[in-house]
Amino acid sequence: MIKWHDTHADQLRAMPDADLLAAYQRSSGEPGDVIADALLAEIKRRNLDI
Repeated sequence: MIKWHDTHADQLRAMPDADLLAAYQRSSGEPGDVIADALLAEIKRRNLDI
């Protein structure tokens, strides 16, 4: 399971696209979930399709 301390901004920026998308798919995806929100923000920043 993904832990918040594993999702710092620098680490998110360093993740390959495929890993980022897979991590988001494993998250709850619920609004207000800090992990899902951080992953989604990086996905949007990269303009990736979910």
